[in-house]
Amino acid sequence: MKTKNIITILVALPLLATFTSCSSDLDSNAYAAKEQLIVEEGSEIVLLGQEEGAVMNITADCGWRVEQDLTNSNFDDLAVRPMSGHGSATLSIGATKNTGAQVRTAYVTIISDGGLKRKVKIRQRSGNENMEISESSLSYLANGSAQSTSQSSFTITSNISWNITVPAAATWVHLDKTSETTTTKVTSTINVTVDPLANDAARTARLVISFGSGTPYYVTVRQDGVGNINLSLDNSELSFYTNWASGEPGYYPSSDTVAVNVTSNAYWRVIIPSSAKNWLEVSPLEGTGNGIFKVICPPYSEYGKSRYTMLFVVAGSENPVLRDLYVQQTASQYVEPKHDDPHSSNPDDPNNPNRP
Repeated sequence: MKTKNIITILVALPLLATFTSCSSDLDSNAYAAKEQLIVEEGSEIVLLGQEEGAVMNITADCGWRVEQDLTNSNFDDLAVRPMSGHGSATLSIGATKNTGAQVRTAYVTIISDGGLKRKVKIRQRSGNENMEISESSLSYLANGSAQSTSQSSFTITSNISWNITVPAAATWVHLDKTSETTTTKVTSTINVTVDPLANDAARTARLVISFGSGTPYYVTVRQDGVGNINLSLDNSELSFYTNWASGEPGYYPSSDTVAVNVTSNAYWRVIIPSSAKNWLEVSPLEGTGNGIFKVICPPYSEYGKSRYTMLFVVAGSENPVLRDLYVQQTASQYVEPKHDDPHSSNPDDPNNPNRP
């Protein structure tokens, strides 16, 4: 009996090995966890237009073969060698130079003996892409017009589609055309305009022109800043006076406002010291060119005292111009209202309805 059992086990072992081998013809789902098949380059291999070959590295622990999809390929000479093997290997991909203007594409599938599949896209860029840019830079004045020695447009002559990317921060640059789709030689004109610049610091943006497989082209757009900053105020000192001596019951003065005229050829802003922000307001705090801002002071109830500050108006950033504005506020002596309210004689009495 023991001899019979041993013979049965020995007969079964080769059968078990057959079921676990990666060369089995059983459904691939049953063997996916038992085989290793990896294409190191991933799902796409790219060849330059002038390149005639590339490699594809396979990591495997079983047999495999290569199948090429000829129905979805515009290659007429693509070759992959070897077409089959066992274990890890390096495959050679061969093709002639791509002298056309279009990208060539093909698909190959690596299939393990157990049914695992790895599909790889092979793409060869055009070796006959043509791109000509008429200008490498455009220069503008601060007012937005092109400099006398510079153009406000450039042309692109290409036999392949292209796209222009404007940097996200360059919101001041505007193009009337940013792309072209073509397979034949076409010349396009791109008009470039810029917003006026109210600052003395120049600004620059680089346009990126992408096409096919080639290295992108760049066009630099530069705008000069304002040459000389002009800034003047129609006043250098403001005095606010809160008159509490009206003598009327319940009297409370309103805020006082003074307008200041600004003459400038640039962007300007008003700076308020932090110590004055609780009793003084400026509106608006900034402007461009000639304008007006208002200084607003609420009533001041510290009788016989004064408070003051210095406002600063600044224009420009590279060579800033600064003008200061002195602001002072005082309050008159309190005068008792003209009625018989027993609390009205003491302005600091919390029960005094006329207490400011």
